[in-house]
Amino acid sequence: MFMKRNYSYFIIKPDGVRFINRIYIRFNDSFQEIRLFRIEDYESVIKKLYFRHYQAKGDKFAKSFEQYLYASRSLFGKQALLAIVADKSNEDYDEFRKKVYNTKMAIREEFANMNVSIISNEISQEPNNYIKIVNQDGEEIQSVYSGKKGNYRISKLNIIHCPDSDLQSTSEELKILCDIGVINENNLLGKKNIDELLKYGTLNGFEPNDKEHKPNISSFVVHDIVQQL
Repeated sequence: MFMKRNYSYFIIKPDGVRFINRIYIRFNDSFQEIRLFRIEDYESVIKKLYFRHYQAKGDKFAKSFEQYLYASRSLFGKQALLAIVADKSNEDYDEFRKKVYNTKMAIREEFANMNVSIISNEISQEPNNYIKIVNQDGEEIQSVYSGKKGNYRISKLNIIHCPDSDLQSTSEELKILCDIGVINENNLLGKKNIDELLKYGTLNGFEPNDKEHKPNISSFVVHDIVQQL
């Protein structure tokens, strides 16, 4: 008898791939099915998923987000991971979406170091801010940024993304992932690639093993997700 699946997803960002071994353990503890897909161009995917941010916040957000992407790309590259997760159960879909969101927050709590951020400077625009470091008495401390105007942005590294727990966000973002074709056999990681990924914590240095037998499940997953939407 066919059992309905609840679907959602995570994106392990370029700065989070190094933690995939322990993140994957959390996924296995929380979800019955996990499929990993390579994302070659994280930036193009995340921009599509963030379309509501662009609509609501306009050009100011777009410029700021480009600066974050530049900083992330400079340090961690553009490769990321898509994890499609599912439970074969009669669990209420509202509760499933909450579990996905809470899993993301728990992963961030464990692995995202809020003491470390990226400072970037958009030099192609007219300088409009500066960084000032002061001691507890308010006295300025000399640093490499002292007195230098720029377009600085301080970006936190939060390593993982998933949709908000409301139905609209989850449905819209799953549909985007289906439409742009990232869920396909060429991007699907087989057992050998997953073993390498978990061992080395990087997508660099190995290519998808096309000769490895992998069940042709991507079209099924896409079909199943579309049926859910």
